[in-house]
Amino acid sequence: MKKFLFPLFHLGLAAMSGVAADPVAKPALETLTFYVAGVECAACVFAVNDSVRRLSGIDEVIDGQNNANFINVTFDPAKVSAHQIAQAVTDAFPLHGAPYVPTLRLVVSGYGEGENAAKVAGVFAKWKDWVEFEVAKPARGELVVKFKPLTADPAKEAAIGWSHEAMREALAKVLPPGTKVELAKES
Repeated sequence: MKKFLFPLFHLGLAAMSGVAADPVAKPALETLTFYVAGVECAACVFAVNDSVRRLSGIDEVIDGQNNANFINVTFDPAKVSAHQIAQAVTDAFPLHGAPYVPTLRLVVSGYGEGENAAKVAGVFAKWKDWVEFEVAKPARGELVVKFKPLTADPAKEAAIGWSHEAMREALAKVLPPGTKVELAKES
């Protein structure tokens, strides 16, 4: 009897651990830090976070300390874009009258060298209907991405609008090899 139970016990453990089942691939999640102007209180933080959490494809929304004015959003870029997340921030109920304004920050190494600044401007010009960029610190290559209103339904089941992934790909094609493009992150 003991010889019979031992193999059954191990077979049961293997089945419960999922070894025998086909593994389900998890989507490749990304985390971006959105800087949010207009946040004045804990209720503002809740309004922004709640609006973002309602989007399909959002895995997690973590805010900084109540008035740190940023949120870290972990999401599936196949289902929701940075633009849709930014639109959800803008659409959150403005508790103090003015809408919340989301931005992303990035650093482009070598921005001020050669034709790099013009190349970055050319890439962003292609998305003039969706975003604009502002040079915060040219010597350090610090840029701010500002979102324009997304005219399509931000709650769609597929990613629409401007994408940080498309930005990385487009900049990699025009900037010299080895140029780093890093989105700012807060923790």
